[in-house]
Amino acid sequence: MGSFGAPGARRGDDTAYAGASGFRRTMRSWFPFFARNPDAEVLYDRDTLVARSRDAYRNQPIARGAVNAYVTSVIGTGLELHCRIDRDFLGFETDEEATAWERNTERLFRAWASSTDADARRRSTFYRLQQTAYKAALHTGEVFALLPLIQRPNTICDLRVQIVEADRVSTPSNKTDGPIDGGGSLWSGVETGTWGEPVAYHVETTVPDKTELSRSWKRVNAFGTKSGRRQVLHFFQEDRPGQRRGAPFLAPILEPLKQVSRYSEAELMAAVISGMFTVFIKRADPEGEVLPSVGDTGDAAEAIGLGNGAIVDLQPGESIETANPGRPNVQFDPFVTAVVKQIAMAVNLPAEVLTRTFNSSYSASRAAIMQAWEVFLTERDGFTDAFLQPIYEEWLSQMVATGRIEAPGFFDDVEVQRAYCGARWYGPAPMQIDPVKEATAAKMRIDAGLSTRAEETERLGNGDWEANFVQLAREGERMRGLGLTEAAPLAIADIPDLPEQS
Repeated sequence: MGSFGAPGARRGDDTAYAGASGFRRTMRSWFPFFARNPDAEVLYDRDTLVARSRDAYRNQPIARGAVNAYVTSVIGTGLELHCRIDRDFLGFETDEEATAWERNTERLFRAWASSTDADARRRSTFYRLQQTAYKAALHTGEVFALLPLIQRPNTICDLRVQIVEADRVSTPSNKTDGPIDGGGSLWSGVETGTWGEPVAYHVETTVPDKTELSRSWKRVNAFGTKSGRRQVLHFFQEDRPGQRRGAPFLAPILEPLKQVSRYSEAELMAAVISGMFTVFIKRADPEGEVLPSVGDTGDAAEAIGLGNGAIVDLQPGESIETANPGRPNVQFDPFVTAVVKQIAMAVNLPAEVLTRTFNSSYSASRAAIMQAWEVFLTERDGFTDAFLQPIYEEWLSQMVATGRIEAPGFFDDVEVQRAYCGARWYGPAPMQIDPVKEATAAKMRIDAGLSTRAEETERLGNGDWEANFVQLAREGERMRGLGLTEAAPLAIADIPDLPEQS
């Protein structure tokens, strides 16, 4: 068996991967930043990335469209709770009894969430807080939430949600980043233990424009010292193990976004100038020699931008030459479209969904929408697991502790507690290009036993299947009481096929 030599002993361009070559012309100047510490990739440039991301959202249509597409599809008007307790493990005698528990819990949670009682500032409902939190996470790469217990009259539960701007979580001025006594470390306001678990967060209590000497921070434990309850939620996308803070959603595309914005502004200005019909006035003496204009610096012509329908009288010996800026530029749209496709890939969306342009066939448009919804549902699951579900579990704990909800054994066994906390969160459903085909496919899946009514109702965004059945029965009974006859359901064979759109 031959010897291949020690690592690093290679000579010339003999790397196993072309991407590791230091001799190829295309790779010679490519020496990216390398950091063994995952925080080093984010923390040092985070303030600049956040500031530019917020500016891009305010002023650049593509950036704003990408963020709004995620917020609208992942959160919409707010994700709604649907209890899914472990009925068999909890020992409910009948399904009706378990269903009654779930409906009562959902009713109480909806009453709390649909009022401003859920907000520590008493300004937004819980559903609006979801939008605020998720959009803030996209802008800055992360969002924090405190879960204080605040007693107020005429409220269902004392639990409140306080959204904290990520800028307020930072290392106090009297401390330094690095290891701390007793193990663990502190970086950028996040204090972790020996296993890397969050221990505490340092939240600035002063307004951002305070001077350095007057700034103050409060250390908030991630979990209660005695109760062990969650006190701080931290939602962000962890790209590397051990990462403490998140990077903004727009960070990978800030440079192409800025270039497209500058190019668009330049093309727009050129088109405006062209629309104003700019001309150049040439003056000549009787001998035919071109004379400079008054105040001219040497050029033989004076540019005048005319208004819409304006007329300018020329003096004897003066003539005009029109400026042709070649606008509109026929290459503008193909070039911008090509760049937007790359931006769409970076934000994990089909270009059709990012630009809201569906010019292809039904099949291609539907494929783009379904591909985008795979991303949206993945994002929704992540936001639910890290943000919504912990809030619901804390809410349910408070309701059981105060006797508003009966849950035997809830505080005696963590397994029982988890069984009571089972839940699903429903939100916006994928857009239906052809509702007839979508409904037909749903019925066929149910008839073939490949899906359930609950799954299809959730997929099509039509609420809760059981509540729908109860409402249909109520409507049917009411119609019969009025002597009206319900129309027979339309068979699939009677539904005409729509032509394929090209």
